[in-house]
Amino acid sequence: MKKKSKIIAGSIVLAIIGFVIFVLTISATFTRQPDASLDFSRVIRDNVAADVRVVDIAMLGAHNAFTSGISRRSEACPHDGGMFANPATRRFAMGLFTRLQKSQKSDAAGLLARGVRYFDVRLTFTEDGWFTQRQLISAPFRDYLLQIINFLTQNPGELIVFDIQHANLGGASFGDLWDYIAGVTINGKSLFSFVTFDPYSTPLGQLTKGRATQHGAAAIILAKTPATSGGFHYEYRAAIRSTWHNQLRPGELIPYIQREYAFLRQNPQATQNMFRVNQAQTSHNFDSFGNIMYSLAGWSALNRSASHNVAMLNHEDFASWLGVMPIFMVGFADSPNGDFNARVVNKINEFNRNISIR
Repeated sequence: MKKKSKIIAGSIVLAIIGFVIFVLTISATFTRQPDASLDFSRVIRDNVAADVRVVDIAMLGAHNAFTSGISRRSEACPHDGGMFANPATRRFAMGLFTRLQKSQKSDAAGLLARGVRYFDVRLTFTEDGWFTQRQLISAPFRDYLLQIINFLTQNPGELIVFDIQHANLGGASFGDLWDYIAGVTINGKSLFSFVTFDPYSTPLGQLTKGRATQHGAAAIILAKTPATSGGFHYEYRAAIRSTWHNQLRPGELIPYIQREYAFLRQNPQATQNMFRVNQAQTSHNFDSFGNIMYSLAGWSALNRSASHNVAMLNHEDFASWLGVMPIFMVGFADSPNGDFNARVVNKINEFNRNISIR
C-alpha cells in the first residue's frame, strides 16, 4: 500500500513539474490566424468626408503594434531591466515571456490591410541599429517602416497615426531617429514623404482629412520631444490623451473606461483638439497569486485579447465610446475571434460616415 502511495505521489509531482515546464517553455499562443481575405485598405478614403478633423476620425488602433516578430529567440531590450533582462529567467521562461509580450500577430502590412490606422510604436536603439520592442526585441524597425511606406504609396487618401509611445534611445537622440526614418525609403519616399503639412505651424485641431491627404496618403507622427520648425511630428503631450488603465480583467477594465468616457464628455474643451484614445486592452499582472493564476490561465496576451476584444465590441456603450474616444486601441487588433475584425471595422466605418451629419 505504501509503495502504491509513493508511486501516486511521485506521478503527481512529475505531472506538476511537467506542467510547469510546459507553461514556461511553450511559446505557441494557441490563437487563430487573422482572416487574410479581409481588405480594409480604403477605410478612411471611402468613409470619411474631406472636412472632418483628423482628431474626430474613429480608428482601429493596435496596442504594442510592432510586436509580431517577438519569439523565443528574441533578445531583451538592452535599456530595460527586470526579469526580461535576466539571462537565467529568460533561459527557463522564454516561452512564457514570448506569450506575454507579443501583443499583435500580424506585421504592419497585415494590420493596415485589415483596417488598423493608429499604431502604438515602441522602439529601441542598440549597437545593431533601430528595432521595435516590448521589452523583448521584435524586429528591425526598417521592416515595419517599409511596409507602411508601401501601403501609403499604394493607397492615396488613407491616413495613419504613427504614435511613438516609447523610444529607448540609449546613446542616440531623436535627431538620430529622424535621420534613420528619413533614410528608409522606397523609390525615394520615406515615411516623412507622407507628412505634406507643417505640424509646427498647423494646429492639430484644425487639420482635416482633406488637408492631410491632399497630396495622397498621410502620416501623422507623434513623439515625446518638442516639435520644431521644419520637422515632421506633433509633440505627444499636446496632441493626444491616452490613459492607461493597467487592469488585468475585462470586468475591472470597463469601469475605468467608463470613468474616462465620463470625464471627457464632461470636459470637452480640455481635449477637443487632441486625439482621444480608448485604451481598451488589458494588461498582465503578477502582483498577487490570484492575478498570476488568471494570467497563466489566459495563456497568452493574444489569446486573452481574442476573447476580450469581442466583449468590448459587444458592450452596450461601444458606440458612445467612439463618439468621445474615437481611437479604439486593443491587442490582437485583427483577431478573427467572434468575427471581431470585420465587425469592429464595419462599426467604425458606419460611425465615420455619419460624422458630418451629427
